[in-house]
Amino acid sequence: MTHQLLPRTLTIVVVAILALAIACSSDSDDGPSGSQERIVFISDRDGNPELYVMNSAGSDVRRLTETPAEELSPVWSPTGDEIAFIRIDGDRTAYLAINADGTNERLLAETDVLYSRLSSAAWSPDGSQLVLQLAQDGETNLFLVNTDGSGQEVLSEDAELFVPSWAPDGERILIQAGLAPAPRLFSVPSDGTDQLELTEDARLASWSPDASQIAFISERDGNSEVYVMNADGTGVVNVSQSDGPDGPPIGPVWSPDGSQIAFASFRDGRAQILAVNPDGTGLTIVASPSGATVSRIDQIVWSPDGSRIAFAAAIGELNEVSDVLVVNADGTGVLNLTNSNTLTETLVGWSSDSSRIFFIGEAQTSASASNVRAVFSIAVDGTDRTPVTDNTEGNDTQAAISPIG
Repeated sequence: MTHQLLPRTLTIVVVAILALAIACSSDSDDGPSGSQERIVFISDRDGNPELYVMNSAGSDVRRLTETPAEELSPVWSPTGDEIAFIRIDGDRTAYLAINADGTNERLLAETDVLYSRLSSAAWSPDGSQLVLQLAQDGETNLFLVNTDGSGQEVLSEDAELFVPSWAPDGERILIQAGLAPAPRLFSVPSDGTDQLELTEDARLASWSPDASQIAFISERDGNSEVYVMNADGTGVVNVSQSDGPDGPPIGPVWSPDGSQIAFASFRDGRAQILAVNPDGTGLTIVASPSGATVSRIDQIVWSPDGSRIAFAAAIGELNEVSDVLVVNADGTGVLNLTNSNTLTETLVGWSSDSSRIFFIGEAQTSASASNVRAVFSIAVDGTDRTPVTDNTEGNDTQAAISPIG
């Protein structure tokens, strides 16, 4: 394993989508559910994409950045008091962090090569470090950096693709390396020693909440399936057991208590959501909405109390826009919350009391004949759809809910 000071000029490589943070912060909020979350979001309401923070009821909106550059891809720290993000300014791209109150903006990494794709950071559970994906001269590197921008070290290098995620206990970092058809999974502690190769032909992996197991997608048996193994790579079990494809384009999602794993499936010619116990027992169809063809599952997010699953799905033909739906964890009571015909809606997350769902949808404004994107919340029974952002021009996008502070 190589350790060295990171070169100043770097090219950031996209390998992950915006992570969803679902919990509460310590700020007060008078929202419909009495929740205390904050939401970070990107908005071009003032002419170009900038970083904003607000309470989950839409109050106390604060603009954190004010530059002619383009801010993208905000990711909350686990403590809920810092945000990592990307800034594109002409031919310069920078990875930065900023306090949630807009103070102490600092540079983590930068490149003089124009970079126009999104990326995300993997924070350590204690919020003291980040893992970033970067490349130079055609070689992809993972590097660690302290949140003040110091201590930059290469963690792993020279692979076609890296996807990192930190174990919930903070002990090891899970890394997917390489591209299909045979990406590898390995884990490594933050000092880069004791690299442990876990398995081959594995992708879209995720830690169990207690960090004892890892769920992942593999085609090792000739078909895309969901597997579970111990954190050391032993005890691999095929838990989905189907002749039809399971998993992609999203990976398996653990319930908050680790007792179940939800995943997308196309085993019966239509997209569905199934859940299974980590040992492969108790396989259950959770969501297979009747009366319409579900052609694609885009997101799966458990409620904090584990009682429900929110998901974004395309109802209709494959290229149709997606709606936000919710279903009880036992498979009953599936409900389409949004029924949009014109805009793909994106899940942001849950309120900490599991009573409301936040999403990005369309808002018809009086100032414009065209629809714009805004952040909304809605009760789990489909009532009280409430705009959280008040935007008459431009779009509010890339939102995330603050974790526990």
